[in-house]
Amino acid sequence: MAEFYGTWKEDTYVCDKCEWKGTGADCTQGEMFNDLFEIDCPSCKERVDVVLYPTIEDSRANWDKVSEEDKIMIQAREQFLNEAKTRCLESPEELPDVEGDNLIFVWDQQKGDTVISYGKEIIWREPAFYEGYSRFEEVAVILKKKYGAKLIDLAPAERSQNYLLGDSFSAVGTIQIVRNCLGLNEWQDLPIKNSRHRTMVDWSQVVVEKPNINKIDFSDSRSAHDLSKLPRLHSTRQLPEICSDDDLIFVWDEQEAVPIQQIVIRYGNDIIWKEFNYYECYNRFEPIAMLLQQKYGKRVKDLIPTRRSEINLYGDCKTAESIVGLVQGNLWMSRYTKDVGDITEETCKNNSGKNNSHNTKSSVTASLSTASDSSKDIKSGYKIYVEEDYWFQDDPELLSAGKVIYETYEDALRECKRMIDDFLIRNYKPGMTVDELYNLYLQFSDEPYIIPRGENNQFSHSKYAKEQCVEICG
Repeated sequence: MAEFYGTWKEDTYVCDKCEWKGTGADCTQGEMFNDLFEIDCPSCKERVDVVLYPTIEDSRANWDKVSEEDKIMIQAREQFLNEAKTRCLESPEELPDVEGDNLIFVWDQQKGDTVISYGKEIIWREPAFYEGYSRFEEVAVILKKKYGAKLIDLAPAERSQNYLLGDSFSAVGTIQIVRNCLGLNEWQDLPIKNSRHRTMVDWSQVVVEKPNINKIDFSDSRSAHDLSKLPRLHSTRQLPEICSDDDLIFVWDEQEAVPIQQIVIRYGNDIIWKEFNYYECYNRFEPIAMLLQQKYGKRVKDLIPTRRSEINLYGDCKTAESIVGLVQGNLWMSRYTKDVGDITEETCKNNSGKNNSHNTKSSVTASLSTASDSSKDIKSGYKIYVEEDYWFQDDPELLSAGKVIYETYEDALRECKRMIDDFLIRNYKPGMTVDELYNLYLQFSDEPYIIPRGENNQFSHSKYAKEQCVEICG
């Protein structure tokens, strides 16, 4: 391992693989990492050595070897760090006292600053650093020292993550471990490890017990029926007013309650909404997010899951985290506001409990209200329902479709096919395979079916969708 300002460019290297011989200056630069880069054999590309990047201190100690261009960059960096140091959090005594027993702070980014907030209250503000996940660790430790067992999470906002994570492959894992550890009651005698640049906590040595998972078996029809009687967010009228002109960043949390664990939507110390929780409840994330932005408008910038809620939120679904990320992106871009698209309270109620993309959900479900003359007084006929209605068949108030009655089976069948075709055409991208498009349909579509079922009603939405995927993808 060579020092950047050492003699590696003049040193002689011999490749172990092809026996090439030459100086370090003759080598090609290989893969680059945070603290070092590789130099490779120019003949066979085999690594021959690694070179450490210089710190500012290294550069100052070898100032005569630094190019004029690099000197300008180093001086600018020093100036930034000196100014930042006066604003960076260094001690728990600099933090305000905060009321509440379950403190969930948000790590946000605003106008070049990292902002740690708790609802309306700004806890701390300091300059943001690119790939600032190491700063995330340092701040988390100081916060925990100040607030102790009351602090249970420090949740990064979606808009902060590009700068927070940067290009580091390890950043996500590091932040997840830190957030896991924040859930511990107290931090005592944290294990320390030394890196080249600083002393830091060895998070891998901190033991975090996994919480118990409360799985609800939906195969039990009685369980599904009982849950359907519990309150669910389906209208903006159920949400309280928030008197603030600032950006609103909500937190998706969970808490134990009787008779069942609950999803809790928080804004600082205030609980905005709560309803029953269940395993793999990610299909509730978008309907709730839509209603929040419908209620509070473009002020809503994020809905962030706490670390302790992620087990029940994502479950065993491999795509759940990506789905939640897409919804967070839609909130950030204000795609769920009334003046963007054609989303209404009724649309949100219709789609509660189903994972669909914003475009398909608003267009496909909303089209049901105009597909036929729903004002007709027809005592019998065919209705179209979608997948989530299975759980709420006994409660007409919770049914998400079936508002339109079709006089003939052919009319209902035509509308079902139109819904499926609309989804597939909107979501098809050139180069997609049949399986990719079909899996997208199964995960995000409304999956319509026709009732009453009978000898003349043998329509299968999945079979038709598969046939259309084959036709569209060729």
